[in-house]
Amino acid sequence: MDKELLSSLRSLVVFTLVLSLSCGIILDANAQTPNSSSVSDLTAKTEESSLDESTAQRNKDFEQIFINKHIQVKEGPAVLPDKVVNAAYANRINREMSDQSADYASKAAQDVAQQELTRIQEEKEAEEAEKAAEEEAQKEAEEEAQKAAEEASKLAAEQAAQEEAERQAQEEAAAQQAAAEEAQRQAQAQAAAEESQESSSNSQTSNSSGSGHLTAYSGVFYGPSGLETYYNLDMSIVISNMRALGYSGDYWVRDDGVKMFGSYVIVAADFCIHPRGSLVETSLGTGIVCDTGSFIYYNPYQLDIAVSW
Repeated sequence: MDKELLSSLRSLVVFTLVLSLSCGIILDANAQTPNSSSVSDLTAKTEESSLDESTAQRNKDFEQIFINKHIQVKEGPAVLPDKVVNAAYANRINREMSDQSADYASKAAQDVAQQELTRIQEEKEAEEAEKAAEEEAQKEAEEEAQKAAEEASKLAAEQAAQEEAERQAQEEAAAQQAAAEEAQRQAQAQAAAEESQESSSNSQTSNSSGSGHLTAYSGVFYGPSGLETYYNLDMSIVISNMRALGYSGDYWVRDDGVKMFGSYVIVAADFCIHPRGSLVETSLGTGIVCDTGSFIYYNPYQLDIAVSW
């Protein structure tokens, strides 16, 4: 009886020890193997650190491999050695996933840096293009300004040439008019000289007695200083020349139409015989030599008296 009780107690103790040892091994395996919450946390961290869809898919593949290995823990004490292998394999997967996440983060940082360099390069190229455009615009503006200045200078030169041509034309017209007037006066003087030659003897006789004077009707007259004729031209230049030489006097026209400078009759004569400003006697009074004419080439002793006839 005592032997059977002792044998039963021994069997109970052995069963208790085996049961305790089995429970301890199971608890230790469960402690080393990640639970479902650890798998979820690892999956969440993997998904948060993923940089694109391919990385997320790869993390899910790692998770599925880990879960497939972890299922063997539930098969009981017969596969206890595999539990230890599963825990080590899970740790290795976790490290590989951490290393891969770090690689992806490094690659993302490199991509950001490359994007920044690209942006800086594009901004630099845009600034250079803008600067080149400004320089080109400035060059075109300078060329346009130079072209406008050349056009203005050309226009001014053409206008000056045109004004010079007009002035020369006016001077030529004035010279032609003066030549025509002078030719007319010469013709009148020559006609008067020819007419006077025909009646020179009678005229000299009558003039020597001191009677008569030059009239518009007679046209010519032999006065105290020789043959006298008359002309009617503008005296402004003649008077201006006399005053420039220092002669003073007012210009006026006498009642009988004789043009006067001060108290003297205005006379045209040959300056070689009667210098400008000299006094000479005429049939109309004492004259002052203020002018000359082409008549002196036909008769250097002739006097041409200025009148308003």
